[in-house]
Amino acid sequence: MPRRGPHQDADGEPFEEFVRRALIAELTIAELYAASAPITLTGHLQRLDFTSGVYFSDAVWDLALTLKSSNGKSLVANEHYAFKASYGGDAGCQNTAQA
Repeated sequence: MPRRGPHQDADGEPFEEFVRRALIAELTIAELYAASAPITLTGHLQRLDFTSGVYFSDAVWDLALTLKSSNGKSLVANEHYAFKASYGGDAGCQNTAQA
């Protein structure tokens, strides 16, 4: 049976906040973000799942995010991110957080 326990990102913040900050960073780099913009985005994390590679499975993160704009448009983004597996419990959890 898989080991279960609390998981957070490498900095200890909730995953939803990590995704929010990452999206803001990407939009900022693309020069598409302004805190005072008249259009706002609302995000809903539809899926957030992972396996750490423990018990000889693949190590992956699976995320699905729906973004809705105040202008009526929407977008769904999916990410399947593979990373280095570790077959030890603590190392597997650490690799998952780092990925």
